[in-house]
Amino acid sequence: MNTLPTTPLYDEAYQSRVASAIHDSSPPFAKSYGAVFYGAGATSPSIIQVPVFLGLLDATTPDHLDLTWWIPLGGCPNASSFDVAQTRLKVTHWPFEFPKPLTHGYTVCWTPQPYPDEKQSHAHPDWYRTFSTRHPVNALFERESAGGVPFHGNVVVVKHAGHSSEGLIDAELGDIGITSAIVSRAIEERLVGNRTFHY
Repeated sequence: MNTLPTTPLYDEAYQSRVASAIHDSSPPFAKSYGAVFYGAGATSPSIIQVPVFLGLLDATTPDHLDLTWWIPLGGCPNASSFDVAQTRLKVTHWPFEFPKPLTHGYTVCWTPQPYPDEKQSHAHPDWYRTFSTRHPVNALFERESAGGVPFHGNVVVVKHAGHSSEGLIDAELGDIGITSAIVSRAIEERLVGNRTFHY
């Protein structure tokens, strides 16, 4: 699990630092997967390596990945207890309305945002706000956040072996075009932080 400072700007220099820490981990990670990364502080999306949890040999779902290297939990009380379902969106069709599924689906993972759905807002009115505001605003999504609550923290997009398969494969530079469109649309429509069902 990530033991580096928890709320830095993930600019290109800091991304390199995290990548080195993952590579030099002792004991080493058995496997890692390429994913598309949208870092708060970065000038553009990039491909990063996300390791499986120590003790695992492979990953068949995003739950097997130690995403805290790239989406740190932050330092507020009970940060590790947030609802994972509120911070992921599995996408099997693109555009969302298109009837034919993607050859490879994606799961978008992000930092909890200040104002998720109404139910969560009333249940945890201060918790989400405190958690997310300890993470920097992500300027890569400045346009999508215009007129609304700024988007805080990092986004990681992992790639599935099939359109609805739970198996994972490496994302590559060629995936950035479609993942950028998916994440932008999800933020614009307030799906990120508000929806738990699959698209």
